[in-house]
Amino acid sequence: MNIPGSKKGEHRGNARKRPGKRPGTTPTEYSRKRKRTHETTAEIMYGAARQHRPEPVVIERRITVARIINGPSDNTEDLTPREVLLLGMHHHMGAVRDLKLMLEYISEQPVSEDTTAKCNALDAEIERALDKAGEFAFKAAPFIHAKYTAISAPAVIGQNPMSVLELLVNEIDEIERSRPIPIEHKPQKTGG
Repeated sequence: MNIPGSKKGEHRGNARKRPGKRPGTTPTEYSRKRKRTHETTAEIMYGAARQHRPEPVVIERRITVARIINGPSDNTEDLTPREVLLLGMHHHMGAVRDLKLMLEYISEQPVSEDTTAKCNALDAEIERALDKAGEFAFKAAPFIHAKYTAISAPAVIGQNPMSVLELLVNEIDEIERSRPIPIEHKPQKTGG
């Protein structure tokens, strides 16, 4: 059957030519070489690190496209900073869950100096793990929503949000005080 307008081996549109099989390569080598058709997430992030001011939206879109094309990756270099922070947060929250189960088990034991010491140690460890999870969550917040970027700015300065707000109000007040006050003199009409 002959279809008009179609020729064997013809590529239309943006069709990409597949690399031909090289003589002397095994089927696994050929499929491994052929599978890589797009840049990886790590290549995108390294490229963005070399740019002066990369657009985060563009980088996110390129990473999403690369993951769709390349599929899931086991390479640790393909993890984005947001994913690493979220993994750290989830790891520490999992540790908190496990420590609470251990604490519950120990608290069911008869009271003694040994069990009391273990409970105190587990309480301290739970607080430490919660603090670490909170730090990871705080660092990941600007990646999740743009509104949280403003919240994380005072932490970089090392001050609480109220003192930053106070500094801004004082600065605005000083600017307003330094401006000359315009006084207009309107002469009054006398008699008549």
